[in-house]
Amino acid sequence: EILNLQKVIDTFPYTLTSADDKYTIFVNNVAANVSIDVPNGLVDNFSCVFVQEGSGEVTIQPSGTATVLKPATLQNVIKGQNYWAMIEKKITTDNYFLLGSLKVL
Repeated sequence: EILNLQKVIDTFPYTLTSADDKYTIFVNNVAANVSIDVPNGLVDNFSCVFVQEGSGEVTIQPSGTATVLKPATLQNVIKGQNYWAMIEKKITTDNYFLLGSLKVL
């Protein structure tokens, strides 16, 4: 049986690790503005999905030498409660693409 990998995070700032690869991460931020850090050196082809549970802002930001790329007209912030975002690492680079329901500039 293949399980859908899921976890809840509620301590911030939260730094992604290679162990988060292929997970759906429920962000339990209540009303707080929080950040999720995307470090360099995560496992090749890393990807995970975030679901925002709280009403505060969730910012997904690079750390180290990682680069988080997103559409030019959007922020690196999930749109709001019950919206989602995904981060995908390009093969072996430290370029991470942020996709999904993001706030408009």
